[in-house]
Amino acid sequence: MLGGVFMYRVHACITLAAALTAAFILMSGASAQDQRTGVVVTGTAEAQARPDIANVGFGVVTEDRDATRAAQENARVTTAVIDAVVKFGIARTDIQTTQYSVSPIVDYQKTPPVTTGYRVTNLVRVKLKDLARIGNLIDTSIAAGANNVQGVSFDIQDPTPVRREALVQAMRSAQADAKLVADTLGIRLGRIVSVTESGPVVPRSFELGAVRAEAAATPIIPGQITVSATVTVVYSIL
Repeated sequence: MLGGVFMYRVHACITLAAALTAAFILMSGASAQDQRTGVVVTGTAEAQARPDIANVGFGVVTEDRDATRAAQENARVTTAVIDAVVKFGIARTDIQTTQYSVSPIVDYQKTPPVTTGYRVTNLVRVKLKDLARIGNLIDTSIAAGANNVQGVSFDIQDPTPVRREALVQAMRSAQADAKLVADTLGIRLGRIVSVTESGPVVPRSFELGAVRAEAAATPIIPGQITVSATVTVVYSIL
């Protein structure tokens, strides 16, 4: 369970929370009439865990009056940046191009508008497993020529253990709510008619503003990833 470090926040409500399309539905041979009547409760729980993957986005933007020269300069600088990142210790399989574009620079102050040059953008995403080196990776890319830092997002390689913990807590929350409803109304709960579960991983990410490579590494704080689970349980009434 990712070192056993989980912090839970549990919520419960009577209506279905907005989430992903139901991942599974457990049916007990109930008829359509059974599904329309009964006690319906929803339990939601969140478990937090430390991320172990960082995705860092950066790239090179060049401009020139001539599109070919802009593209050639971009290719030269981008190659230098990628070489520096590989030398930093990143495998080429963990480097992925996310955007490449050549677009005109248009002066709309003139009538008619005039194309004054061309902008070439080449962005890459780098996967990094040593989170302590994120700041150094950003500084290395900037020193090599990167002039566009898109941001950093964090994730978990295997979210299954923490997601299951959140799911267990969500089920317990729904069960407790069902009992509370039954006790309050003086009714007896029957069998479970259906269970609908959903819960996406919600990565914690942020955008970086202008960054410069300086003596100290750019400080980046991974924080924690929040994994949520939501269950809606329908009980029949005896």
